[in-house]
Amino acid sequence: MFMTQNDPSMTFSTLTKLRNRINSEIADRVQKVAFLDTVADKLADLQLEARFYGAFLDFDSLPHQDVIKAIRVIGGKWEKTPSIQEGKVDYTQDFGAYTLRLWAGDPPPNCKVIEYEETLPPLPARTVKRHRLECTSDESKL
Repeated sequence: MFMTQNDPSMTFSTLTKLRNRINSEIADRVQKVAFLDTVADKLADLQLEARFYGAFLDFDSLPHQDVIKAIRVIGGKWEKTPSIQEGKVDYTQDFGAYTLRLWAGDPPPNCKVIEYEETLPPLPARTVKRHRLECTSDESKL
């Protein structure tokens, strides 16, 4: 059922908010399409599923073979950080307003994610669990 101008529950403020939200979503999607156009040559041969998550273009939970494929096809400098997914790694590369992210990918075979505890300074003092990536050789560049 559609709301009409005569529907008392649909106030001017509600309509304005809805229009603004829709216009914002349209602008966001236009910006995403423009970004895809700028990286289309890098992504054309990749053949991996991707989705936008905020300012990230994500390729999710890739086996390491696909991580290597993506890094080689896209090129450039990638940052590697432990993922929030246990034992996984996030690989990221900034492209202006958006970041390409290989989210929760498998780490290189010579690397593993290590959990450790760190005591933070007072106010109040507390111990937190952190993760770091440890690699055994220079092969970890991928």
